[in-house]
Amino acid sequence: METRLRERRIGLNQSTQNRRFVVIDDGEEINVEIELSESGELRYKVGEETGEAQIHKAHQGKALLLKSAGEILAARVASEKENFHISTRDYDFSCQVFPESRFLSAKIQGQGGSAQGSVTAQMPGRVVRIMVSVGELVEKGQGVLCLEAMKMENEVRAGISGTVKAILVREGTDVESGAVMVEIEDV
Repeated sequence: METRLRERRIGLNQSTQNRRFVVIDDGEEINVEIELSESGELRYKVGEETGEAQIHKAHQGKALLLKSAGEILAARVASEKENFHISTRDYDFSCQVFPESRFLSAKIQGQGGSAQGSVTAQMPGRVVRIMVSVGELVEKGQGVLCLEAMKMENEVRAGISGTVKAILVREGTDVESGAVMVEIEDV
């Protein structure tokens, strides 16, 4: 796992200065923070692991050398949008890399519920508008409420089709991440 985390850092390029990312690897969300100087000095935090390294581009930016704590790791990096494929001498793997703000915004606007029909807050925020009522039939993907988070209003959608069984919040309610806001009963 440590080696895989070390290799994930390779997907970050020198045009990035101080950034936060979310890396998705085998369904696991990993928070990544980097600070990169013009000279290629890199400070990073991957999950709870921190460190410093130097990045050197090779082969027209498609290969990188990462020097850290006396170790040198060479990697080939291929990417298309947020999809990265990283190859080293010992490992080959793919992951997705998203800017943190875009990832969180998409998560809030995406499906807000689980298969059981609980529509939950994906991050802390304030309910600004409820768009359904108890007993109403809703379709999977239909907006059920609007949550203000990170100074943006985001529509939270039903994760399943069914009947609204309960609304557990009111407009103006502050919610924590994971809070159940609406219950939908599968029909």
